[in-house]
Formats: sequence, C-alpha cells, structure tokens
Amino acid sequence: MVEELNILFILVSGVYFTKYCRDMGLQVGLGGWVKNSRSGTVIGKIQGERKKVEQ
Repeated sequence: MVEELNILFILVSGVYFTKYCRDMGLQVGLGGWVKNSRSGTVIGKIQGERKKVEQ
C-alpha cells in the first residue's frame, strides 16, 4: 500500500475540484481525504495500491 501527501498550489475557487478528486478516488478504489486550505490551495492524502495512485 502506498500513502502520499500532495499539496497543489493552484487557485481552484468555484470549480468543485475537491468534489472531483473525491469522486475520482472512489471510482478507482482509493482512500484518503482532500480539502480546501485557507490560502486557496488544495491539500489531500491518497491511500491505495501504487498503480491506482499513479493513475
């Protein structure tokens, strides 16, 4: 099992990026979390098989 912490430094306001990440993670069988930060970036943790994480 692989666990990675990724921080994206992009402006994602109003585009439902966190929902998209959640939906895609569930679709391929990954666990973890994703949330918007106070600074306008997105932070998340992904857990799952390496080939699924790298997809």
